[in-house]
Amino acid sequence: MLKLRNSKVIHKTWVPLMSTPTYVEGLENNAIGYVNDGVWYVRFTNSYGNSEAYAGGTYKQYGNWMIATGEAYGYEEFPQGRPVAGFIRIVPSKQKLKLSIPASKREYLQIEVEYEEIDSYALHK
Repeated sequence: MLKLRNSKVIHKTWVPLMSTPTYVEGLENNAIGYVNDGVWYVRFTNSYGNSEAYAGGTYKQYGNWMIATGEAYGYEEFPQGRPVAGFIRIVPSKQKLKLSIPASKREYLQIEVEYEEIDSYALHK
């Protein structure tokens, strides 16, 4: 099981080869969550300041890569949630996950999340 914390979020434009950050959240989103047995979940403060935002779903792992899909909640324009999907690269040497996730027609998110490997059975003790 991977316990997630300390995510850094950068909003970037879709302009090929010239994708410059449009907004950097840094660590202000206070993300915490987990990745375990094909399921992921994260609670965070989104870029609109909603501290009750959360997302979750499933993933398939292929070596040090994952393909994740799910739903995100906490956005006024999507009261029933919005679909999310992205690619995740696992960087064991830095204990980080690096994600690329479409955010809108104009932007995508580059996210780095620190992780800690924990025994999922230890949570039940």
